[in-house]
Amino acid sequence: MRIAIKLAFIMLFITVVGTLGYMILSDCPLLDSFYMTVITIATVGYAEICPTNDATRIFTALIIMSSFAILGYATSKFAEIMTSGEIGKIMKRKKFMKMIEKMKDHFIVCGASGTGIHIIKELTNTGRKVVVIDIDEKKLEDLEKKFEIVSIVGDARQEKVLLDASIKNAAGLAACLSDDSDNILVVVTAHYLAPNVKIISRANE
Repeated sequence: MRIAIKLAFIMLFITVVGTLGYMILSDCPLLDSFYMTVITIATVGYAEICPTNDATRIFTALIIMSSFAILGYATSKFAEIMTSGEIGKIMKRKKFMKMIEKMKDHFIVCGASGTGIHIIKELTNTGRKVVVIDIDEKKLEDLEKKFEIVSIVGDARQEKVLLDASIKNAAGLAACLSDDSDNILVVVTAHYLAPNVKIISRANE
């Protein structure tokens, strides 16, 4: 998504620069300059509608080369996403978010190690629906293979992440992060978002 936005801004920038360039170099009207820029970027081969000179020819060549460079970058990034399995991960996360939106009376476990794993095991063994939050995607993938859980890759201290876990519809939350201060923040944030949700927390000291 970020790559698509970045590419869109670059194309917009080239379009604006191209339009202004043709207006200045060819003394061409705004609409004609815009049209000239678009057909140049697209390399569709339509006839030139703005007066040409050496400066405009060089300018046109630069626009075409810039467009090809962007196309090459976009193609390589798309290939990288395809080969890295990123699309599969994105689709899985979207599926999980849809499942979480429909959940009620589920349990949220913040932290996918140690105490958190024991709690996940007890909850799943008794047939409870569990949403696990952790910043470590690999840990979550391992837990997904062992238990019937839904996971969110993110920082449980953030309001948005807890809302994504449907904290307001949850029956309970367990704060099992390794740092006491982080657990306190999770507890305070969760209580603020959902005062009626039962909360327990791990305490090291």
